[in-house]
Amino acid sequence: MNKYLVPRDFYNLIADSYDKRYVNFVNPSRTEKQVVFIKEHLAPCSIILDVACGNGRHSIELAKRNFSVTGLDIAKGMILLARRKACVFRIPFVVGDMVHLPFRSSTFDAAICMWNSLQDVLGVAQRKIAVQEMSRVVKQGGTVLIDLPNPYWAQKSRKHLEEKFRWPGGEDRDYCFEERVGNERFRVFLHYFSHQEIEDALVAADLRVIERYGDYSLDAKFLSNESEKCIIVAEKG
Repeated sequence: MNKYLVPRDFYNLIADSYDKRYVNFVNPSRTEKQVVFIKEHLAPCSIILDVACGNGRHSIELAKRNFSVTGLDIAKGMILLARRKACVFRIPFVVGDMVHLPFRSSTFDAAICMWNSLQDVLGVAQRKIAVQEMSRVVKQGGTVLIDLPNPYWAQKSRKHLEEKFRWPGGEDRDYCFEERVGNERFRVFLHYFSHQEIEDALVAADLRVIERYGDYSLDAKFLSNESEKCIIVAEKG
């Protein structure tokens, strides 16, 4: 029988095996491509908040490139992993919730939220607040970069998702993904955004979209019915 878990509890559970479990997604070559993409949208030596930093892979690579980075994640196990990996770098890794960022307003030049992490937040109001919080802690004119799947694909598969992967008692577009840990099976929460929900959150956060990309490349312009990703680069104010 499947057990249902919120993302924080699941990632705490698998923190020690995270790198091996997701090697196809968090390997150095993919991380390098993503960091090069991020770097293109930031001024040199920017002060960056890595929201939902996970194992710290982006934070560490950005620090190597002379950015000043703070990493935050809600899962303590992932923060402990990030601290071990970053032992030679002075990167503050903080346990915290993106809905209540523990930083003063206008602290950072940029905030990044990578690998679909905004999907992990339960509740449409809470997701909107999370985007507002990223905007709040960024300076006027600063950058917020949010990495999400293209909503088109969830909409195209909606009938299947509703039948097989509905999150019990959830809101619209609340689903789950299946994972096995040892002999146990889990269903872990995730939310698929609609285009309208994304737009509403950006507007409420006083964020102006500079560009949307369909992948981690400056040449990968966002195509609403084709792109795998919907990577948003926005400016505050």
